[in-house]
Amino acid sequence: MKIVLTQYDKTVKDRSLTSLKGVSLNKGVSWLHITGKGKEVVEELKSKFDFHTLLLEDLVHAQRPKIEDFGDAILMIVKVIRYEDKQIHTDQLALVVGKTYVLSIQEKTSSLFDQVRDRLNKNNKGFKAGYIAYSLLDSIVDKYFDMLEEVGDDIENVEAELLHRPLPRTLNKLHHLKRSMLLVRRAVWPLRELVNEFGRDENKFVSQYTRFHLRDLYDHVVEIMDTVETYREMLTGLLDIYLSSISNKMNEVMKVLTVIATIFIPLTFVTGLYGMNFRYMPELTQVWAYPAVLVAMLVAGVAMWLYFKKRKWV
Repeated sequence: MKIVLTQYDKTVKDRSLTSLKGVSLNKGVSWLHITGKGKEVVEELKSKFDFHTLLLEDLVHAQRPKIEDFGDAILMIVKVIRYEDKQIHTDQLALVVGKTYVLSIQEKTSSLFDQVRDRLNKNNKGFKAGYIAYSLLDSIVDKYFDMLEEVGDDIENVEAELLHRPLPRTLNKLHHLKRSMLLVRRAVWPLRELVNEFGRDENKFVSQYTRFHLRDLYDHVVEIMDTVETYREMLTGLLDIYLSSISNKMNEVMKVLTVIATIFIPLTFVTGLYGMNFRYMPELTQVWAYPAVLVAMLVAGVAMWLYFKKRKWV
């Protein structure tokens, strides 16, 4: 377990810790960031802070994005999304916001909040806990935009491949992207309600200044939702185009085969007719009979081909 404690008072103090022993969250405003597995974190928090039992339980189990008010603290569960190697990866982040502290808990180590920490440390203006929580949420939403930009590039590549030469692997890519957008939608959809609830006037941990920023963050979340829905509609349309393209291609193949079979029907009839083993067939005794039949078959085939071309069937 890795712990970083940042305290914002007249000065900024960063400390890297291995446990919560000796940690106090009553000096100015503190941001305590913990990276580690849920059960280990909960045991540490139980021994140090007087958090509600249900709050601690929510930290252990995987949750959908939500916000819970426990009176002296607000719990927010959000999903951090990464797009790596054409795969959507989601990590759970828990934010506990109190009057003088923000507690952020992640299972996996990442550099997600490094820029937030640098910005807050360089521009220390006596931040309140609500503003620090907003900054963390804003950083997560910004990553959503980066992820959607990469997904958009992949959709454009699949669209180009679909228009030029659709292959079975194209269908696999389309289904993979659709599943990815479904995962993103499940993570983003509850986030709108979460941001809206956190910015309500009844929330005593959020100042009016922070509420203005949360309204802007709410607009960003709505924009992300619109983008996700647009991508899902695009992928559905591309899937329809793929199926239509494959169907048209099959129809073209069947048309060519039908034309070939139709041309050979009369030729097969002629060869079948003269393949009968009757003794008295007038043409069998003629010298010119064999070449005449071949020429007749050739003329019939060419004539049918020209007729099909004239009718624009081929």
